[in-house]
Amino acid sequence: MQSFWHCSLIFSWLLAVASQASDQSAVQYDPVRPESEWYYRPSAFKEPKITEIDKELPTIRFFWIRTFHKPVSIRVFKDAGGPKIRAVRCSGKGGYDWGSIEWDKTLSISDEQWRSFVDQIKNPDVCAPLRDLDNEDKMKLMGLDGSQWVIESKIDGKLTYAMVWSPGTFIDDHGKTLKDLPKTLNLQPFFEFGVSLLQVGGILESLY
Repeated sequence: MQSFWHCSLIFSWLLAVASQASDQSAVQYDPVRPESEWYYRPSAFKEPKITEIDKELPTIRFFWIRTFHKPVSIRVFKDAGGPKIRAVRCSGKGGYDWGSIEWDKTLSISDEQWRSFVDQIKNPDVCAPLRDLDNEDKMKLMGLDGSQWVIESKIDGKLTYAMVWSPGTFIDDHGKTLKDLPKTLNLQPFFEFGVSLLQVGGILESLY
């Protein structure tokens, strides 16, 4: 089942070469719109699709879908009551049956933390780390198991979306991208941003 899902993902990337996805809010999704992908299931966490979130509610969200561990959603947002973080974890496994929600906590965060998250999501290496890669290079970033790291945002009415398979796999002990990958690729900011969201959300386990 998992191999089929990954084949579907690779096929979607091939289609993206011929037809790039665009968005009415003028920020291009990277590399394809997520709605058709098996790993993009906001409803499993009782979360809306990013396109359905009110433009007046600035939002940053991270989906952490590990093949053999529990699926996780971390959403940072700012409403009338101030900035908050919602952490949700399901009981199953990301590559199999996701199960039901077993952890669901919403906490207030500081204005400083909120500003830091917003500043980081504006970094192209966080919101669009694969922007300069051709399809051949993107294929080098795939595997059969591991995890999908999805980071998306809706800030000032603009959408961003990025998915990287197991980004830590492609970073050496010094935070540098492995030598056989394009020099323009820098996954460290994307990886660190995901980890910081997990830490603030209170969920950090079996990191891959």
